[in-house]
Amino acid sequence: MAREGTATPVDPGLIARLVQGVRYTLTGVKPDNWFGPGQPLAPVAQELALGRQFDYSVNVNLRQNPRANEAISFDHMRGLADGYDFLRLVIETRKDQLCSMRWTIRPKDEKA
Repeated sequence: MAREGTATPVDPGLIARLVQGVRYTLTGVKPDNWFGPGQPLAPVAQELALGRQFDYSVNVNLRQNPRANEAISFDHMRGLADGYDFLRLVIETRKDQLCSMRWTIRPKDEKA
């Protein structure tokens, strides 16, 4: 038979350290390594915040190949342009047209 009032409360710091230890065991990422490569951010949101429709990919900014997740890769487009002379002429003509334009860099008109 348990006695009433004899239970001691668990320290929240102990629970936090236990969670960090389990997280380190599962992921291999130390608790003091905040926002390291490959480590997603811990979710933080205000109360009653709606979630996103999709999550961002982890390591999305570490990709080395352009258009790696697209149906047509950069290598396919480069190969097509190198192997098809008419497409190469179209690309070079467009590059020449852009280079011959006068460029002016100025602030955007706020009234328009």
